[in-house]
Amino acid sequence: MRLVYGLMFLCGLVACDADKDGIPAKQDCNDEDGTMPQNDADCDGVLTDEDCDDNDSTSTTLATDADCDSVLTADDCNDNNSFSTTVATDADCDGVLTTIDCNDANFSMPLNDADCDGVVTSDDCNDNDPLSTTRATDADCDSVLTADDCDDNNALSTTVATDGDCDGIATADDCNDADASVPLNDADCDSVLTADDCDDNDPFSTTLATDADCDGVLTEVDCDDNDPTVGGQSTDFDCDGVNNIADVLLIWDENNTPTASLQTSLENAGLTVALSDTNESLYDGTNPSPQDFATVIHLNGTTYQNKMLTTGQQALVDFVYDGGGYIHTEWNAYQINQNQMMLMRDLILFDRTSGSEGVLTWDVNASEINHPVLNGIPSSFSFDGGMNEGTVHPFSIDPSVVLMTASAGDMVAVREFGMGRIVGFAHAANYGSYETLLDPNIQQLFVNAAIWTME
Repeated sequence: MRLVYGLMFLCGLVACDADKDGIPAKQDCNDEDGTMPQNDADCDGVLTDEDCDDNDSTSTTLATDADCDSVLTADDCNDNNSFSTTVATDADCDGVLTTIDCNDANFSMPLNDADCDGVVTSDDCNDNDPLSTTRATDADCDSVLTADDCDDNNALSTTVATDGDCDGIATADDCNDADASVPLNDADCDSVLTADDCDDNDPFSTTLATDADCDGVLTEVDCDDNDPTVGGQSTDFDCDGVNNIADVLLIWDENNTPTASLQTSLENAGLTVALSDTNESLYDGTNPSPQDFATVIHLNGTTYQNKMLTTGQQALVDFVYDGGGYIHTEWNAYQINQNQMMLMRDLILFDRTSGSEGVLTWDVNASEINHPVLNGIPSSFSFDGGMNEGTVHPFSIDPSVVLMTASAGDMVAVREFGMGRIVGFAHAANYGSYETLLDPNIQQLFVNAAIWTME
């Protein structure tokens, strides 16, 4: 007994090794079993070099946790990398945590797709908005698809919805939004560019091409188309700086009631009328000059025995050639037939075969029914008076056009001569005791003729 206690006392003081494995009892995990491993500091049955932490008996081992990150191999996305994700936090082991992975069951899903719309960030116009457009369908990322964008490389460009022809002008402001070739700088859409338009806010305004000084008077009738303060021939026919006396100069044969009635009918139509200072046979071209009028009416029913003065004839020819109007009655053709007014051959539209008087019936030439001189005139009407019998003179240049006829020949004709216009009536105005000029249809013909020759 004393020996046992003595040995026990000695093991307490010195190293003892009951299982004789060479490991002192205090360092031996089981000193009664000599087969136990010698290098297993935490006595968990796993050798130190196979133990992730040989000072912790609860630690994992290299066999179950190769990277010793405390995550078992089966639960570790990469058991050779202690910093890798785990199946618990990254099911598809793509390196993107479950909480921010678009599809944590699909390893092939893009990693750089913040809004999880299947479009990677570099191809997405807004990777924080799954409804945003992509660069494949909207190159400039302006939220307008390529097919609907006028310039898909310019986010500031117009769109087909707002600019149909993609000319940079919004539909509401475009003269023709289906044609990009239509000028852009044409505010009133009259096809005249702003720089060439007298008023680009008025489609009816004149243009520099037709009215150089933009005074509203066309170049061809403007006395000075470089000076907007100078008017046109409508107010100063001869451009002498003196305004026209009136629209119509009425050179009379008799200054009587029918002539006064004709003057009134013209004025009632809005025309201004002045009478010549003398009868037609004494007209010399200055009493007054035709140049201060737009058109001339020449009555010659009672003074045919005396021809008009040659200066008067020449003044009328020059006036018409330069753009004035001339309306004549008979007996001008009679005087031509008598070689009395040959200077006015170009202005007198009829040739004479004979003459007649009484009840006269005139008929509209159906092919000319729409001519302005026939406005408001019935297809046929009768009146009392004298008239020329014959046809229009066969001018080789600018021939006459017959508007009305009678059984005795041509009764109303028109012609353009130089820049002017002529209307011929085959009735003889104040001839005899007839009051032809009181007839309403005859008066309407004069009104129409004056307006047409003034245009």
